[in-house]
Amino acid sequence: MRQVLRTDAAPTSPLYSQGVRVGSQIRVSGLVGVDVTSGRLAGPSIQEQTRQALTSCRAVLSAGGASLDDVVEVGVLLADPDDFAGMNEDMPRGSPSIRRAVTWPSSARSSRASWCRSA
Repeated sequence: MRQVLRTDAAPTSPLYSQGVRVGSQIRVSGLVGVDVTSGRLAGPSIQEQTRQALTSCRAVLSAGGASLDDVVEVGVLLADPDDFAGMNEDMPRGSPSIRRAVTWPSSARSSRASWCRSA
Protein backbone atom coordinates (compact mmCIF):
# COMPACT_ATOMS: atom_id res chain seq x y z
CA MET A 1 0.00 0.00 0.00
CA ARG A 2 1.27 3.47 -0.90
CA GLN A 3 0.84 6.34 1.57
CA VAL A 4 1.72 9.92 0.62
CA LEU A 5 3.33 11.77 3.55
CA ARG A 6 2.69 15.45 4.17
CA THR A 7 3.64 17.89 6.90
CA ASP A 8 3.38 21.66 7.29
CA ALA A 9 6.84 21.59 8.91
CA ALA A 10 8.61 21.09 5.53
CA PRO A 11 8.45 22.93 2.19
CA THR A 12 5.90 21.66 -0.33
CA SER A 13 5.83 21.49 -4.10
CA PRO A 14 3.02 20.92 -6.56
CA LEU A 15 5.44 18.74 -8.55
CA TYR A 16 6.19 15.97 -6.04
CA SER A 17 5.27 14.54 -2.65
CA GLN A 18 7.36 15.39 0.40
CA GLY A 19 7.54 11.71 1.15
CA VAL A 20 5.97 8.38 0.29
CA ARG A 21 5.67 5.26 2.44
CA VAL A 22 5.48 1.94 0.63
CA GLY A 23 5.34 -0.97 3.04
CA SER A 24 8.09 -0.47 5.60
CA GLN A 25 10.11 1.95 3.42
CA ILE A 26 9.86 5.73 3.27
CA ARG A 27 11.22 7.77 0.36
CA VAL A 28 11.80 11.48 0.92
CA SER A 29 12.99 13.68 -1.92
CA GLY A 30 13.32 17.20 -3.23
CA LEU A 31 14.19 18.76 0.11
CA VAL A 32 16.30 21.86 -0.24
CA GLY A 33 17.38 24.30 2.46
CA VAL A 34 14.20 26.39 2.33
CA ASP A 35 12.85 27.78 5.59
CA VAL A 36 9.17 26.79 5.63
CA THR A 37 8.12 29.92 7.54
CA SER A 38 9.73 32.43 5.17
CA GLY A 39 9.73 30.42 1.94
CA ARG A 40 13.33 31.51 1.39
CA LEU A 41 16.65 29.71 1.53
CA ALA A 42 17.84 29.34 5.11
CA GLY A 43 21.04 31.20 4.21
CA PRO A 44 23.69 31.44 1.53
CA SER A 45 26.04 28.79 2.93
CA ILE A 46 25.87 25.06 2.37
CA GLN A 47 25.99 24.55 6.14
CA GLU A 48 22.86 26.67 6.74
CA GLN A 49 21.01 24.99 3.88
CA THR A 50 22.10 21.53 5.04
CA ARG A 51 20.81 22.18 8.57
CA GLN A 52 17.46 23.36 7.19
CA ALA A 53 17.16 20.44 4.77
CA LEU A 54 17.82 18.04 7.67
CA THR A 55 15.17 19.80 9.78
CA SER A 56 12.67 19.39 6.94
CA CYS A 57 13.72 15.78 6.45
CA ARG A 58 13.18 15.01 10.13
CA ALA A 59 9.66 16.46 9.85
CA VAL A 60 8.74 14.35 6.80
CA LEU A 61 10.24 11.20 8.32
CA SER A 62 8.31 11.88 11.53
CA ALA A 63 5.08 12.20 9.52
CA GLY A 64 5.76 8.64 8.39
CA GLY A 65 6.64 7.33 11.83
CA ALA A 66 10.42 7.28 11.27
CA SER A 67 13.49 9.29 12.28
CA LEU A 68 17.01 9.97 11.04
CA ASP A 69 18.07 6.87 13.00
CA ASP A 70 16.09 4.81 10.46
CA VAL A 71 17.84 6.29 7.41
CA VAL A 72 20.01 3.87 5.44
CA GLU A 73 20.90 5.96 2.38
CA VAL A 74 21.16 9.66 1.50
CA GLY A 75 21.43 11.15 -1.97
CA VAL A 76 22.50 14.77 -2.32
CA LEU A 77 22.62 16.83 -5.51
CA LEU A 78 25.25 19.53 -5.01
CA ALA A 79 25.34 22.63 -7.22
CA ASP A 80 29.08 22.94 -6.57
CA PRO A 81 31.41 20.02 -5.75
CA ASP A 82 33.46 22.39 -3.56
CA ASP A 83 30.51 22.40 -1.12
CA PHE A 84 31.01 18.72 -0.25
CA ALA A 85 33.15 19.37 2.85
CA GLY A 86 30.77 22.05 4.16
CA MET A 87 27.76 19.80 3.61
CA ASN A 88 29.50 16.98 5.46
CA GLU A 89 30.10 19.27 8.47
CA ASP A 90 26.39 19.29 9.19
CA MET A 91 25.48 15.72 8.37
CA PRO A 92 24.29 13.73 11.40
CA ARG A 93 27.18 12.42 13.45
CA GLY A 94 27.38 8.86 14.71
CA SER A 95 25.25 7.30 12.00
CA PRO A 96 27.61 4.82 10.33
CA SER A 97 24.69 3.03 8.66
CA ILE A 98 23.96 6.07 6.48
CA ARG A 99 25.51 5.85 3.03
CA ARG A 100 25.83 9.10 1.11
CA ALA A 101 25.62 9.42 -2.64
CA VAL A 102 26.59 12.84 -3.98
CA THR A 103 26.04 14.08 -7.52
CA TRP A 104 26.48 17.47 -9.21
CA PRO A 105 25.39 19.74 -10.85
CA SER A 106 22.02 20.40 -9.26
CA SER A 107 19.06 21.85 -11.07
CA ALA A 108 17.34 22.61 -7.76
CA ARG A 109 16.35 26.28 -7.86
CA SER A 110 19.18 28.47 -6.66
CA SER A 111 19.80 26.28 -3.64
CA ARG A 112 23.22 24.79 -3.08
CA ALA A 113 21.89 21.25 -2.47
CA SER A 114 18.84 19.05 -2.91
CA TRP A 115 18.23 16.08 -0.59
CA CYS A 116 16.56 12.73 -0.76
CA ARG A 117 16.52 10.03 1.87
CA SER A 118 15.47 6.42 2.25
CA ALA A 119 14.29 5.02 5.55
